[in-house]
Amino acid sequence: MSHPNEIPLSEAIELTQRFKQNQTERTKRAFLIPRDALTELLDQENVENIRIYLGEKADRELTIVVLATDNEGTDFTNLTMDGFESCPSNCDYDSPL
Repeated sequence: MSHPNEIPLSEAIELTQRFKQNQTERTKRAFLIPRDALTELLDQENVENIRIYLGEKADRELTIVVLATDNEGTDFTNLTMDGFESCPSNCDYDSPL
């Protein structure tokens, strides 16, 4: 493993399977974040990280709010993103996750 946050695929499968087992059918399993969205967030001055907040829409559907942070973890709130495609709907049904 090359990055301190990297985990074995088997652990990723265990984490995602446990989540799916403990949620209702309406719960989102994943969100697809396009490269251009990440690039736009990362290209801001002094960005070191991406933070993903969990959110809930008015219809109670799970969503994410994505933004950038500096190296101290301070949120850059001038550019926040939502509306990413989710799974179910846009899923890789062949993935073990």
